[in-house]
Amino acid sequence: MKFELVNTKTEPTIGVKKDNKVLYLHSRYDPLKEAQRWAKQIILKSSTRKVIIVGMGAGYHIRALQKQYENIDIEIWDFNELYGQWLVESGLSKEANIKAFLPNYYVSENIEKIKESFISNINFQDTELLIYGPALHVIPKSLYKIKELLETFKMNKSSIDRNKSLLEKNYHNNLQLQDRGISNWIDRFKDRDFVLVSSGPSLDKQLLTLKAISLKRDIIIGSVGTALSSLANEDIKPHFAMISDPQDMVKEQLILQKQDFPLFYLSTANHNAVRHFKGKRYIVWQKGFPEGEKRSEELKEPLIATGGSVATCLLDLMVLMGAKRIALIGQDLAYTNNKSHSNLAYRKSDITDHYDFKLVKNYYQNGQVRTSRSLFSYLQWFENYISTLDKVEVWNCTEGGAYIKGCKHEALRNFSNQKPFLTSHLSGEDCELYKE
Repeated sequence: MKFELVNTKTEPTIGVKKDNKVLYLHSRYDPLKEAQRWAKQIILKSSTRKVIIVGMGAGYHIRALQKQYENIDIEIWDFNELYGQWLVESGLSKEANIKAFLPNYYVSENIEKIKESFISNINFQDTELLIYGPALHVIPKSLYKIKELLETFKMNKSSIDRNKSLLEKNYHNNLQLQDRGISNWIDRFKDRDFVLVSSGPSLDKQLLTLKAISLKRDIIIGSVGTALSSLANEDIKPHFAMISDPQDMVKEQLILQKQDFPLFYLSTANHNAVRHFKGKRYIVWQKGFPEGEKRSEELKEPLIATGGSVATCLLDLMVLMGAKRIALIGQDLAYTNNKSHSNLAYRKSDITDHYDFKLVKNYYQNGQVRTSRSLFSYLQWFENYISTLDKVEVWNCTEGGAYIKGCKHEALRNFSNQKPFLTSHLSGEDCELYKE
């Protein structure tokens, strides 16, 4: 990888020679105008006191952001030590756009330092992470995991920004329902076994075993909304379900269901789907949505982690409920047999070759399976989240799709047969998930 200054009609851009290609960190025509556009589309939260930016580039975009937010502290990171050295040798580090920020500029390829000084600092509530997209080209192959995490963050943030007005509309309408939160569910099922039902293509092969489990009623079954039609077809009643999608189409997941189970919903989930649900409802406050975070603090309600999919939220909810072991089924996180979902799932589709795929290790670790960028981001979230669990055992009983690092990969029947601790049958009150 080599770097060079390239003249434009205003200020120089930076060319990155990589894999027989030349990529540019700024516009080849007018870097200053481009920097102003980049800064204008940044809308920081009112509580933000510090911004961490990935990508120094030539500093134009950082200077533009500083002019827009004069009282915000700015910290800049790059993950290529050769690039940091080149900034000095090229003379760019003496230019005003960069010189002013050098005291808060960090360059490292050391994983431990990145974890300690970068990753740990982006989780503070008064800090926002901004990624200058072109700068991701500078990250070396040796740090591909860091690059993937940053790409996932950027993709998820873009999705939130696109849906911002819809999320806020759903949130304010859902508040009017005045539903209870989930504080009374903390450790409600301490040391129980759970099955988390998702609607991936491999769900169908687990339905007979799940039916037998449901009849025993000694394992808690929680389902995502898209899997409810598959469960209903086998006359399997979940103990509860969860939805998170802000779009109107989520209504279709619930419209034909008996609605005789509790529904947990994110505070930003589609309001029409929520308000038409006739069973018991519980609002869930999620991390990463500022208004919801503030509300949860006021109500002394717990926050649920979300990795972009409803299954990620449901997993964290089950841990909060006190799960000892959790079995994932239908959690393919990939296009098993070129399918997007199980046969009866809402939004099922066949996947054709023109899709933008990524290959990942398959469930059995004897080959690879195709996945999408969004599904891959969920896979990363699951693996990172599971790595933080000390007292909860997560089994991947999907028997298809992607391999999930940190899980025990076994058939669902083995999960239901292995009981390392005493599990009693749920009482009648438990089966209704506690009358309140």
